[in-house]
Amino acid sequence: MIVMKSKESRRIIGRLDTGSDVYKSLKDLCKKHELQSGDIRGVGYLKDARLAIYDPDTATFIEDEEATGPVQVVNLMGNVSQRKGEPSLHLQSTLVLLGESGGG
Repeated sequence: MIVMKSKESRRIIGRLDTGSDVYKSLKDLCKKHELQSGDIRGVGYLKDARLAIYDPDTATFIEDEEATGPVQVVNLMGNVSQRKGEPSLHLQSTLVLLGESGGG
């Protein structure tokens, strides 16, 4: 087992601009602040969301459907690492669709 105790850590806290793409904005933030690895957490609301499912057989994401808002982000969690010199984000979220039929 390899264990390392961090002597220094950085925490970046912020709010994304209304209407911005969550994935692209977080990736750009990682580039701007030269983040090599870390955890991502968040909550909030989206105007709409594109939902995708990862297919391990083809190693690709399949866009399943688009949820039109408002969409509440109850939980956003994930991590950032590096792949081919670029930030690679792995994000998962719990969403509540707030439409005419209500949320759940």
